[in-house]
Amino acid sequence: MTGGTRTGPLIAAAILVAVAPTVRAGGGAAEISQDCAVRTGCFPGDAAGFPVTIDGSSGLSYRLTTDLVLPDAGTTAIDVTSPDVHLDLGGFKILTSACLGATALCRPSPDQGVGVRATPLGLHLRNGDIVGMGLAGVLAGGQARLEGLRVSQSAQAGITLGGASVVRNTASFSNGGAGIVTGSASIVAASSIVSNLGNGVSAGDGSMVIECTVRNNGNVGLIFPSPASGYSENTITNNGGQAVSGGTNLGNNLCVGPGVGSAACP
Repeated sequence: MTGGTRTGPLIAAAILVAVAPTVRAGGGAAEISQDCAVRTGCFPGDAAGFPVTIDGSSGLSYRLTTDLVLPDAGTTAIDVTSPDVHLDLGGFKILTSACLGATALCRPSPDQGVGVRATPLGLHLRNGDIVGMGLAGVLAGGQARLEGLRVSQSAQAGITLGGASVVRNTASFSNGGAGIVTGSASIVAASSIVSNLGNGVSAGDGSMVIECTVRNNGNVGLIFPSPASGYSENTITNNGGQAVSGGTNLGNNLCVGPGVGSAACP
């Protein structure tokens, strides 16, 4: 009888220890920190260790409360497996340990690590830095919304998104591939795409690139598959290839650089 009385509470205590609590920031967002990511898991459905897995069981709103420092370029920081997740980086960074405190280029060799990976539709990602990933800073499905980000020094593309996505007020620079790649019917606006080794912006049919600075990229500044996309009010300068390939010039663009005979864009 005595043994039975003690076993129940012990089992209950073990269950409580095994299940990661969901800590919520102001506004009801579930919190993600370096400590919970490495030691306990940050909420139900997320095991200890990277990547932090967001499966939607703790809601659709999440927020970083510290930087996330990854051990290497092969490690993914956050894996979103639920649609329509809102992830606020809170002004913090996702970065590899090699880039921690770096004052020079820390871009790694190509590997499989991603800052934020989201296969389902509808990721909303904002407000922070992603630095030094082995594959891409952001890799997401369609209908994604990105704003207020700085994505740099990924070994390959900075940002790759599916169709019907929006990128706004974002900087993508010094990545080993293209700065920003989107599927069809997407918008890239008021963003800076600079010093990437590949194309600046590669956007699918029916897309729009507006009010962007596209400079010093290794290949084409803006590239579209056909005239069924538009660009306007951009400054496209000193890219390694032609300023613009494909798309339709909707006006007020400035083009300067190799193969450009005047300030007029094609």
